[in-house]
Amino acid sequence: QHAAPQLCCGGAAVQAKRSCLTAENFENLIFMKGNMDIIQQHIMSLKIQEEEE
Repeated sequence: QHAAPQLCCGGAAVQAKRSCLTAENFENLIFMKGNMDIIQQHIMSLKIQEEEE
């Protein structure tokens, strides 16, 4: 099955492509989504450390 064409910049039709999501990648995505607050806090602390240097 093909995905329906989607409109892009300037009205050009672009065919959406589907990709297989492996079980491992699915688990990684769920883990990251569940821990997004912690990940964002870590990124912010790294940015603050860089600014202090």
